[in-house]
Order: sequence, then structure tokens, then C-alpha cells
Amino acid sequence: MYAARRHVRPLRGWEREFAKAGFAVDSHAAYLSDLFVKFHNIGTRTNSKYMIRAVNRLGARERGRMKRAMVRDTLPIIRSYLEYESGAGRPNCFHMFCLRQGRGPPGRRGSGRAAA
Repeated sequence: MYAARRHVRPLRGWEREFAKAGFAVDSHAAYLSDLFVKFHNIGTRTNSKYMIRAVNRLGARERGRMKRAMVRDTLPIIRSYLEYESGAGRPNCFHMFCLRQGRGPPGRRGSGRAAA
């Protein structure tokens, strides 16, 4: 489950990895804090197999109703939290990069925030 942790690095760590491969960061955006990911891993991922098993016992029509209700009820909460998470100055753990070939200091023309 935690094998992907080897891919968890701060921004400087990714810049070093890209430089070793002959790339430089042209722009960068970060999103979702480590705290949010931990909340997801503990609060939802561990229960998902049980929820999936329970929902699969329902007919297609009822399953569709349940999914629509869940999205309707949870989307506003999730959206507001993601907007909070993407605020300036908050530590983030996921990164998106635009790379260019070549070495040297990264351009990092991005704002540091993911587009909403």
C-alpha cells in the first residue's frame, strides 16, 4: 500500500531528479497538502472496499440514486476544502511540472498554485 511513498519528494527533490535526467522545471504548480491525503487514506480509503461491497448489492437504479445523492451532499464540502488547500503559502504534497530539456536553474514561471 505504501510502495508509492518512494515517489514522495519535496519540490527541490523533484528538481534534482529531473536534472539528473537532463530536464529542468519550466513551470510548477502544487496542490493538496499531506494532511488532506492522510485524511483521505485514513477516513475513506480504508472503508471503500466495504462501501463498494454494500453498494454492489443494490440494483442499478438505486445505486445511481445513491451516487447522485452522495455527490450532491459531499461536493460542496470537498470543493470548499480544495479551495482552502490551494491557498497561497500552504504546504502541498502533489506537484505538476512542465519540463524542458536542458540543465540549469529552473524557470518556474508558474504561480505555484494549480489552476482551479
